[in-house]
Amino acid sequence: MFFLFAAFWVSTLYAQPVKTWFPDSTLQSEGNLLAGQRSGQWKFYYDNGCLQSFGSYQSGQPEGVWYYYLRTGVLQKSGSFKSGIITGVWVFYYGDGKVSSRLNYENGLLNGPSWFFYPNGIVSKYGFYKNGKETDTWHYFDEKGRKTKSESYRDGVLWGKKCEFAGDSVCTELSHYKAGKLQGPYFLYYEDGKFKTKGNFKQGVKRGIWYFYDTEGRLSMKAGFGSDGKWNGRWTEYGSNGRILSTGKYKSDLKKGKWIYYDRFGKVKKVEWYKNGKIYKEKLYVY
Repeated sequence: MFFLFAAFWVSTLYAQPVKTWFPDSTLQSEGNLLAGQRSGQWKFYYDNGCLQSFGSYQSGQPEGVWYYYLRTGVLQKSGSFKSGIITGVWVFYYGDGKVSSRLNYENGLLNGPSWFFYPNGIVSKYGFYKNGKETDTWHYFDEKGRKTKSESYRDGVLWGKKCEFAGDSVCTELSHYKAGKLQGPYFLYYEDGKFKTKGNFKQGVKRGIWYFYDTEGRLSMKAGFGSDGKWNGRWTEYGSNGRILSTGKYKSDLKKGKWIYYDRFGKVKKVEWYKNGKIYKEKLYVY
């Protein structure tokens, strides 16, 4: 009885080496047990014999830096644990060993600055997480490092300004979001900075009067949108000389009532009458 007690007492004070095996007798894991819990450095293997992961345990929980590998032996990711919970900077890798992302964790959740990379090493995007969700402004880039987009988040949902870029610095589309839906002013630009389109969104749909411009910055069309986001109200098309080319009304994307068409000198050349989007009367003018 004394010898059994002594053996138990020794096993609780000193680490005991342990190994496990796959059914084909290939080594699966090796490490130490202390008081029946994993302790100290442990290594785990694939059934092909390649190292799968290694790191340390404390009181049965992963502790400190751990490394994880692909079956090919290439490092897949590395990072730290504290009392079994992911914490600090974790680095993830592509199959060729190049860094794919560098992320910050706190209490097991993504927190703080995070970077993502293309296989060529160029940053693809970076921004901040808070409690596992995107927050503040995120920036996106193409494989040559040129900025393509920036957008703002709140609790993982688009909220605030979003800008699409061309040529690294020229904003070609500026929009605003609230609770993940387009809300407020919207601007579309040509690459030279001139207006292409401007209007407003409400709850994700176009609302009110929208303005459309040609490449020279001249107003080419003015149209209204209803609460359903469809063409609604007065619609007017302009020529390059600023004169009206056509005007009429829409209701839920369908032409209604009287539509007038003008030549480039401002003379009426045609009048059409619509009902439920279908023309039922037409009058032509000859001068």
